[in-house]
Amino acid sequence: MKIYPNTPLPGIRYEIRMVAPQGGVLPYDYRFKMMGYVYNLLDRVDSEFAKVLHDRGFGRERFKFFTFSDLFIDRYKPTNKGLSVEPAASVKWYLSTLLPYIGERIVYEGILSTPEIDIAGVKFLLEGVVPVRPIFREKMYFRTISPVYIRIPVNRGDKLSYHHLLPHTDPELFEERVSQNLKRKMKVFAELDVNIKVLVDRSYIRRKMKILVKQGKDPLVYFRKTFSFKGRKIFASYVPMTLEGDISAISMAYYAGVGHGGPMGFGCLEVADGKKSS
Repeated sequence: MKIYPNTPLPGIRYEIRMVAPQGGVLPYDYRFKMMGYVYNLLDRVDSEFAKVLHDRGFGRERFKFFTFSDLFIDRYKPTNKGLSVEPAASVKWYLSTLLPYIGERIVYEGILSTPEIDIAGVKFLLEGVVPVRPIFREKMYFRTISPVYIRIPVNRGDKLSYHHLLPHTDPELFEERVSQNLKRKMKVFAELDVNIKVLVDRSYIRRKMKILVKQGKDPLVYFRKTFSFKGRKIFASYVPMTLEGDISAISMAYYAGVGHGGPMGFGCLEVADGKKSS
């Protein structure tokens, strides 16, 4: 199927509704357990493709073209050990992919066939799955429903390391690298050179920083979320943003996520047009 710059990509998103009958404590880094859960589902429905996707991905940067959101739990308390989920709490989770055939198999042959989901020892029971496909336009406002992780390589002597960009300390570079990342994904997925502009909501950042300072809180702690994965630190941030340009690139951002680490649950966006973040 030929893909055009101003045509949405053929992706799919699912809203997965669950309940936690007994509750339990989820570690703050539960997204990496969720990543394992998704790969295990894919292995069950197509083990050969699962291995190729995990080991090689697509293109030089090994893009996976899927992402997922945080778990949205209606009743929980933060503790030193993690999120204490109350018994019978309702949960929503969003899973997106640019590979709709694989997404459908994961849901219908995987999730729906095993309605009990165990994440880090907390059991969830499936209540329903709803496909989500928004109408895409050339300019759209999004909120982040998982943190955005974007990095740039830095040479430190003879060692290569990475600097993690945050929107409140260097918004211009953050925007530039997020848009470049989307362009590379589009080139690999559809062999298209696209126009896409990313603008973080600076008024949101200013409002939040002002509120946090008044409350005597450190804005850095709020904007820089820290995660540990295989012995390394990942710094990421929640920030609403406007995407403007080719519809294909905007749909790429929605279905595959923005920035790095989509398959680890980073960079998942939700359409928020007309609902400016407060």
